[in-house]
Amino acid sequence: VLSMEYEDVQPVHPTLYSYQIEGKKGLLNEKGSPITEANFDDIFPFQKDMAIVRNEGKYGAITLKGQVFLPIKYQAVSIDERTSLLRVQENNQWGVVNRAGKTVVPVQYDAIRIQPYGLFTVRKNGQWHLLNESGGVAGHLQLDSLSDYQSLHAVGLRNGKYGLLNIQGDWALEPAYDSLRIVNEFLALYRGDGHKGLINIHTHKTLFAVDEVEPLRNYFRVILAGKCGVVNYRGDEVIPMKYDFISDFSTDSIVTVVQGVKKGLVSLSGKVILAPDALYQDLFVMTNERVGVRIKNKYGFVDDRGRLRIANRYEGVGTFSEGMAAVKIQGGWGYVDKEENLRVQPHYEEALPFHNGVAAVKRFGKWGFVGKDGKETVKPQYDKIEWLSTGRYLVYKNTLKGLVNEKGKELFGTKYDFVSDHANGFVLLGRNAKLGLADTGGFDVLPVIYDRLYFNASKNFYVTGIEPLIQKFTYNPN
Repeated sequence: VLSMEYEDVQPVHPTLYSYQIEGKKGLLNEKGSPITEANFDDIFPFQKDMAIVRNEGKYGAITLKGQVFLPIKYQAVSIDERTSLLRVQENNQWGVVNRAGKTVVPVQYDAIRIQPYGLFTVRKNGQWHLLNESGGVAGHLQLDSLSDYQSLHAVGLRNGKYGLLNIQGDWALEPAYDSLRIVNEFLALYRGDGHKGLINIHTHKTLFAVDEVEPLRNYFRVILAGKCGVVNYRGDEVIPMKYDFISDFSTDSIVTVVQGVKKGLVSLSGKVILAPDALYQDLFVMTNERVGVRIKNKYGFVDDRGRLRIANRYEGVGTFSEGMAAVKIQGGWGYVDKEENLRVQPHYEEALPFHNGVAAVKRFGKWGFVGKDGKETVKPQYDKIEWLSTGRYLVYKNTLKGLVNEKGKELFGTKYDFVSDHANGFVLLGRNAKLGLADTGGFDVLPVIYDRLYFNASKNFYVTGIEPLIQKFTYNPN
């Protein structure tokens, strides 16, 4: 796309690059034309159409056209993504300026944090204060510490006790707690007087006084006197505190509960799916409306209504994925579907979940791939397999790497030191400290000859670099 000889080229914006000549940096547009001279020691990536620049240990900021709008004179500069304001430090004091370079908060504070709602939290002489959008003091509280604002509130500490401040700088909850954490717009988690619990931020009503509160995705597992229950994000009790243990839950929103030696299943709507019974030695909450169950030391599956759908006849089971689950029969792993048809014979030492119609399996100490019809798409031959978020697989053999596609077909053999799947149809390959590029059709795009090769995702550009060879000279004074 562009051919030039710079010491360095780095993407700093979707349409801009920094370039380096004789140790100094400037800006290039996407056509490769310089828009500034190489005057800076460093140019950092753009944020909110501004970039921080450095010269001789001092910092400032430039626009997309490379114009300096914040003088390069500060000890430190940072850009706030939410507000486009800049924190600046000078003589070890902090202030705030806007993108026009105008002072919003004078440089006179020991610390400053930019908050939502046009607010600033500042520290001076060891005390924290709240400032409004004009830089004036909001409220009249002086605090030992003050958190960032979340859901219109912040946690403040005064005289060793925590409370909640509103955006006017007044107490929404008086400081009376040993610890306090905002959970969401409705709830705060508190600790005090030997108890933990949840309190409604708006009504100030204590919902639960418990011994422990543990996040459970959008729910909370609560424990009182050794008994567990679950409350939702508003603080409503959905599972009563009467169980000895409650598991994490699957995408089907089902948890395993334990009462003494009895195990059962309860949904997060509070419905008992499988009443606790000593018959169930183990329950494994899974997905696809199936739960693994162990009865009389054999494994099967129940559905989301508690019905035994696959009898307890197996030595082990894996989670359902794409309608298939791994099962262990006479020491070997195979796969069954939801109707318990044996789709893949139990030939394998290990069997992973299905993705895109294939599953990774291990046989005789090597990994390969099998389809739902039981046919191996790649014979077991790899030492290790990793499933990637692109749906493809990174495979290893004798410390070298390769790539297998979503259907279990080998794209690149195991002959590379480095493989990176970029999810855009291209794969970065490395061998003997050199880099190259190929597409997922297996065709070379750039040969493996480059010292540097990196991707600008916003423009789908790759920047390449070859380091010049260092020439050695010998000085002979005679």
